[in-house]
Amino acid sequence: MKDQADAERIAAEVTPENFAKIAERESIDTGTAVNGGSLGSFTQAGFESQFIPEFVQAALALQPGQISAPVQSQFGWHVIYLVRKDVAPFETVRDQLVAEQSPTVFDTWFREQADATTIDVNPRFGRYDEKTLAVVPVRSTATGSTGASGASGATSPAGATAPAASGP
Repeated sequence: MKDQADAERIAAEVTPENFAKIAERESIDTGTAVNGGSLGSFTQAGFESQFIPEFVQAALALQPGQISAPVQSQFGWHVIYLVRKDVAPFETVRDQLVAEQSPTVFDTWFREQADATTIDVNPRFGRYDEKTLAVVPVRSTATGSTGASGASGATSPAGATAPAASGP
C-alpha cells in the first residue's frame, strides 16, 4: 500500500478469511499479490535474512491467526497475516541448520585461531595477509634486465645505445 490511510482502511477490512482476496486486489507487490499475499514458508533465520527489519519485527510479534496493524517500511505500508509458526523437530532440520551455520562457525573459529598465534611464511611463497588470512604471492614489478639491452649494445643513462664492446 502506498500510504497510511490506505493501509489503515485495509487493516480494518481484512480478516483471516478474506486476506488472500484483498491482498490480490490491493497489494502493490505484484510478486506476492498473485499468491494472495503469501510469502511462503521460511526458517526464522531465513526470514530474518530475506526481509527488512521493520517487517520481520512486526511479523515475529504476531501469534498464528493474527493480523498486524499497518507497518511502514522503505517499500511502503504492509498489513501482515501470520498463518502459522511451525516448530520442526531438531532431527528434521539438523542437516539444514548445519549447512546454514557451518561456514560462519568455521570462519569464526579460524579467525580466533589465526589471531591467537603467530604465522610465519617463507618469503619465497609470499606474505601473510592478516585481513584475509591468506598467503599472498609477492610478484616483482621489474619487466626486464637492468643496465643492458642485449648483445647489440648497452643503454646509457640518457637512453642512447652504444656499440657492444668486443674483445681482442
